[in-house]
Formats: sequence, structure tokens, C-alpha cells
Amino acid sequence: MEGRATAAPDDPFEAARGALISAVDAGDPEWSPRAAYVLGMALFDRGEMAGARIYFDRARQAGHPEWSVGGLIGQAHLAARERRRSEAARLFGQVIDAGRERFLGSAWYNLGAIHQQERSFTEAAKAYRRAVATGDVEFMPKAATNLGFVLANHLGDPAGARQAFEAAIASNDPEQARLAAHNLRAMDELDRLRRAGLPLPSGEDGVDVSVPQSKGRVKRRWWFPQGR
Repeated sequence: MEGRATAAPDDPFEAARGALISAVDAGDPEWSPRAAYVLGMALFDRGEMAGARIYFDRARQAGHPEWSVGGLIGQAHLAARERRRSEAARLFGQVIDAGRERFLGSAWYNLGAIHQQERSFTEAAKAYRRAVATGDVEFMPKAATNLGFVLANHLGDPAGARQAFEAAIASNDPEQARLAAHNLRAMDELDRLRRAGLPLPSGEDGVDVSVPQSKGRVKRRWWFPQGR
């Protein structure tokens, strides 16, 4: 059932939805909370936020040591999606405090993204470093790329930024490796402009390192990948 609910779009989701609802309603102390979390995430991914909220609540209220935390992080994702950033940060913090390894990479990464969006760059870097340290297959590469961006653009640590980008490349995550490599090339381009005494690209927030454009320019771009 779990696989059918989260697999490709051409899978029979409605049948899986019914099966998962039955599993939730069965009241099994182990499988019902897990089914509630899985269904909540599947609905969240499909943009069915009202339904996701119901099943995240069910998972959280079950009191299961693992899947109640799943319900909690689901509620945090909802708050972040709805731009309730203070609430989302509080909920991700509760997930971190719960200490369930399954959810730590996501919680630290998403907390870092919230701090970055709020321009609390020192706190963002701290959270991204904690996400990298989890070694989470999905969130470590994203956190490393964002950490490099924050260090390069806002905390004046180009050496640390390069190290973070190189970690993202070494993760072998195709998308993050590509983005990190682009950012390293942009840093090289900025160094070339400085050495040549040429004016640097600038904007309201200074220079944001990102993908180099043609004719020696550097494109300013915020990049907040969506995680869960």
C-alpha cells in the first residue's frame, strides 16, 4: 500500500488511498500511524492540503514513537508551504528535539531554508551544517549547496563555501552536483573580475553567486529548492 500511494502518477492512487484510509481506521497501534503519515505525505505531494492536514493530525495524535514525529514534520511542511514561517520553524525544532533519525536531515535542512528566507544567515548556516552532518541521502546534498551559497554571499567565507560546494559535488546527487559546480564556476568568475579590477555584478543584496551568464556576467538568483 505504501508503495502504491507514493509511486508514479500513473499508478492507481485512488485504490491506494482507499486501502490506506482503511489501514488508518483499523486502529492498529503500529501500522495505522504509519499509514496516516504515508497518506498525509502522498496527499501533500498532490497538493491536497486539507486531506494532508487530517492525516498528519491522525499520525501525530497516535503517540507512536516514530510516526507521531512523522505527523509533526508533516504539519511543519504544511506551515512552511503556507508561509507560516515562525510556526514552521517551531515545528521543525520539535522534530529535531524528538531525535528520530529518519526525519533529522529534512528537519535541519528545512529549518535552514526558513532562516535563509528570513535573512538570518548565521542561523541558516548552522542548520545546514547540521543537515550535512546527518548524511541523509536526500537532504545532505541540498544542504551542502545552500550552505555554500550562504557562506559565499552573506557570511564572507569563500573557502568554506567552496568546501560546501565540493561536498555537494562529491555526494553524486546529479542535480545538486550540477548546481554546486555552477556556483563554483561563478565564484571563479567573480575572482577573475576582482583580479582584473572590473566592476562586480551587484543588486539590492550585493552579489549572489549563481550560474554564470554569457559575456562574463554573473546571474543573480536566489535558489531555495523545495524539500520535504
